[in-house]
Amino acid sequence: MFHEISDPVEIHYTLIKGINDSDLHIEGVSRLLDEFKIPLKIIRFNPVEGTERSDRYDEWLEQLRKNVPGLRIVIYDPPGKGVGSSCGEFTKHYYLSELETPEQRQEFTEWKAKYEIFE
Repeated sequence: MFHEISDPVEIHYTLIKGINDSDLHIEGVSRLLDEFKIPLKIIRFNPVEGTERSDRYDEWLEQLRKNVPGLRIVIYDPPGKGVGSSCGEFTKHYYLSELETPEQRQEFTEWKAKYEIFE
């Protein structure tokens, strides 16, 4: 009913302390996974610039297994902490730090100030 093609789908979720690791988030993710029967890949967060890896991974796994029986969960510890990678993606400021022009850096700084989300 929801999928028009037969390509497999999975949810990738990264727990960031104080951002998306609350009980409310567990409930929302559980409902989504239970309704659509989608496998979950939990990607361990490599902290960047003032963010922290959540200390609730074990609690999340326990709750998700309880809330969504039969859920397929994969935990992935991405490489890259030492090269400016967060959850498998390069952070722009690191990746382009030696390549970008001062104008590009200014453009990114303005974009970040406008769109950065704080909870």
